[in-house]
Amino acid sequence: MLTKYKYPIIIILFLINILGFWYINLRVYTIDKIEIPHARLAETLKDLTIVHISDMHIRRDGIYSHRIQKSINSLEPDILFVTGDLIKGPEKIDEALEFFSHVKSRFGIFYVPGNYDHTYADLNKVLDLFDGLQRLGVHVLFNRSLRCTVIRDGQTRSFYISGIDDLVTFHDDIDDALSGCTEDLPAILLSHSPKIFKKAVAHDVDVVLSGHTHGGQIYIPYITQRLTRKYFIGSYLKGYHYTQGTHIFINRGLGASLVPVRLFALPQIAVLEFT
Repeated sequence: MLTKYKYPIIIILFLINILGFWYINLRVYTIDKIEIPHARLAETLKDLTIVHISDMHIRRDGIYSHRIQKSINSLEPDILFVTGDLIKGPEKIDEALEFFSHVKSRFGIFYVPGNYDHTYADLNKVLDLFDGLQRLGVHVLFNRSLRCTVIRDGQTRSFYISGIDDLVTFHDDIDDALSGCTEDLPAILLSHSPKIFKKAVAHDVDVVLSGHTHGGQIYIPYITQRLTRKYFIGSYLKGYHYTQGTHIFINRGLGASLVPVRLFALPQIAVLEFT
């Protein structure tokens, strides 16, 4: 009797395994130490815990968001960088604000919007998100820079945190984002999309932190890289890269867009160490 149903059973079990694997790839995130070789920032940010997250795409599953929040707080960050795409739509704004009301960062949380934050909510709801984050003390960087100073051993060391608004939805202005920055101090540029990298190189930016790509989300070696390079995000898909004096780190993000599936591109929380 079982022989009659052997092949359908094998197919069903195979599909269950594939779906389970996809689900695990979406819900199991890594906490990765990322080394960025930059002597001046290493000297300025020595002994500080700097955490970078991106692309949460908050959904109905509050358990996953709570796990992420606990993981971030367990790292005891001094600085938290967030490079956009917090929400899937306007109905998730309250969940996003609830999440950040429980996240702790000693010297502040610095955020730039992503394309979902702009596109998948109407204008008033987007403003609710941005205003709500600012009320919580999050630094929302719309094409602007902040000069930050660290005091250590009686000496002050300064650097810039610059934020560029979303490039994908044409809200970006790198000139405004970097206005006020001086060449004598290093600058960290937050950008949701890594496609800003060429302009950042042209502007002699020290370090770019971005997301948007989800590390390919469904990552098939060579094929995913070719498709994304041609149609979406430029030369780089994930991880650390360096070109002509400018460093970039592209976070794989923590959520998923379009379909709730990941494959060979585990979600990521990054702990940055400048060396």
